[in-house]
Amino acid sequence: MKMKNQHPSVWRFILYGLMVVGFLRLLFLQPAYSLTMLGVGAVIIYLYKRPPRWLIRFSYPGSSIPPKPLKKGTKFKGRQKKYAKKRQSFRVIEGNKKGPGRNTKTQ
Repeated sequence: MKMKNQHPSVWRFILYGLMVVGFLRLLFLQPAYSLTMLGVGAVIIYLYKRPPRWLIRFSYPGSSIPPKPLKKGTKFKGRQKKYAKKRQSFRVIEGNKKGPGRNTKTQ
């Protein structure tokens, strides 16, 4: 069985280079079209990463909007614990040894 090479192949670099050359050619020949397509793509990626509330409500009309996640360090008064947890110390539990004839591994 042939193992995959962990490094990117030469063909991948050739493909990426041809894609860049094609995009640059399109950018020089039709700058308005290519910049418009870049802008549309950027807006789609932005809305995918950070969807607005109205879009979430529009796509899931039956569900309520989940609350925003809290920042680190913010606390609710109702959720504060009255007592801090005491950190337990590490204990070793002694086991029963079965006798001197026991076969054990040593390091």
